[in-house]
Amino acid sequence: MAEQVRVVVFQEGDAWVAQCLEYDIGAQANDTDRLYQRLLATLISEYQESKLRGNGEPFDGIEPAPQRFHEMWTKKRSGVFAGTLSLPINHRDVTVELALCA
Repeated sequence: MAEQVRVVVFQEGDAWVAQCLEYDIGAQANDTDRLYQRLLATLISEYQESKLRGNGEPFDGIEPAPQRFHEMWTKKRSGVFAGTLSLPINHRDVTVELALCA
């Protein structure tokens, strides 16, 4: 399991989207506050579910995001980060690094 999960955050129409890169996990909302809440809830749910249905490893069986999202991360404007969150899951910290992408 990656101890760090990178997430691109961007606006698509009227919605804000957060897409993880290491795992194809995402969330959408109408504002960034709700987006972060949904992203964290989704990460926790996927973490727990993958441990139950897989071989016990967090996020087991979840493929990386499609390449276009990785390219968004690479092309992000230098120094523009929405923030870094530490997500404690089962006494294990997972750092979620967020990048605001145009």
